[in-house]
Amino acid sequence: MIERTVHEPLHETIIHTRMRSGLDVVALPKPGFSRKAATLLVPFGSIDNMIVLDKNNQRTIFPEGTAHFLEHMLFENTQVDMSRMFSLLGASVNAYTTFNRTAFYFSTTNGIEAPLKLLFDMLMKPDFSLTAIEKERAIIEKEIDMYQDEVEQSLFYDLMNGLYWKNPIRNDIAGRKESLYHITSELLQTALRVFYHPKNMLLVLSGDFPIEETFKQLEQHPFCQKKPPYFKYHIEPDWEENRVHKALKRVKKDLRTDLVMLGIKIFRNRIYEPLEAALEEMKMMLLMDNYLGSASAHQEQMQKAGLINNTFEISVSSEATFSHVLLFTETKKADLTIAKWKNLLALIRDFLPNEGDFIAQKQKIMGSFVQLFDSVTQANALLSDYYLKGINLFDLLQAVDRLEVGDLLQTAEILSDSPMAIVHYYSADSSANRIKRVKS
Repeated sequence: MIERTVHEPLHETIIHTRMRSGLDVVALPKPGFSRKAATLLVPFGSIDNMIVLDKNNQRTIFPEGTAHFLEHMLFENTQVDMSRMFSLLGASVNAYTTFNRTAFYFSTTNGIEAPLKLLFDMLMKPDFSLTAIEKERAIIEKEIDMYQDEVEQSLFYDLMNGLYWKNPIRNDIAGRKESLYHITSELLQTALRVFYHPKNMLLVLSGDFPIEETFKQLEQHPFCQKKPPYFKYHIEPDWEENRVHKALKRVKKDLRTDLVMLGIKIFRNRIYEPLEAALEEMKMMLLMDNYLGSASAHQEQMQKAGLINNTFEISVSSEATFSHVLLFTETKKADLTIAKWKNLLALIRDFLPNEGDFIAQKQKIMGSFVQLFDSVTQANALLSDYYLKGINLFDLLQAVDRLEVGDLLQTAEILSDSPMAIVHYYSADSSANRIKRVKS
């Protein structure tokens, strides 16, 4: 059965079907566009480190980095060079793992059918031999070494470890070198059986291609025809206390300018429904952008005082089991910046945007979505993000449109009352200056 949903304000149509195997397929027709894109998504990321199988209540713990390791085994550890195979078809391909998903992606200006078949072929016969595992482990160890030199990534994970005591968002997506040695063939097979079952997966297609014909060809692929045993599972989060693990961490780095990142930890003691979490994220985004965004008086004042520069960034994240708001900047006045941020966040409780600014901000969000739909690849990424979580994007946009300025009051109170953690990477010069101030 094929379902079509039309969203008039965006002038876009979403087509959805489910294969006999249980695979969900979402298609975005883009008539007249030359580029086509496909993303195959699996709900297995770095935070999915412990599952409980519903049938027998059996618990399985996956070592840090398992999702990323499995992605490598499927995409990199093949008898042929997958990138070259896709290239021969005129397609560029990639795979990646995040905290909540694994994705296999390609785009092309040629036909979509041949690279789509190749994408599913890749999943059919994985090699989990000891030799293959050892080979991929060595590659990922080098990857981990490379990541350790990326200062902003290091800063982020230091902050996650400051905010959270137990939540696996603390862990690097690639894992640790030590954890890689606990990833076995048996664990990889378990992860493949549970997470890579068609009923758990999502395929997102976008572009100008014969949709119904493509659906029929997909249905004929062996991956979509097989019906392996389905292992229903759930995740039992290890809930956090309403306090941070480490409020302040200062680290000396070889930098020209200090880096500061502040995180506000939003308390979670239950699993949030997908639309509920996404709407909370939108409300935090609306509030923070009005309060500290590029058009705000506070940001202008901080710029003039030299507390932040053009690297200043606000990011919000609201997921089923965790939520936080992050501030980041380069600065030569780190202590003053930190003090200012703390003061502003304490006062946010009393802030409410005026009606005109709030409406303009909502229109800005809607406009950003419209812009994304002007690109086949960006629209594909957007749909991948929301539909994997079980969120109909159009439902979310309608919920955002119904928001009123008063709906931000509770959000402001939560942010003002929530605990925070700070990580400060300082250069040798700023370290010397701080020591002088302490001695005086």
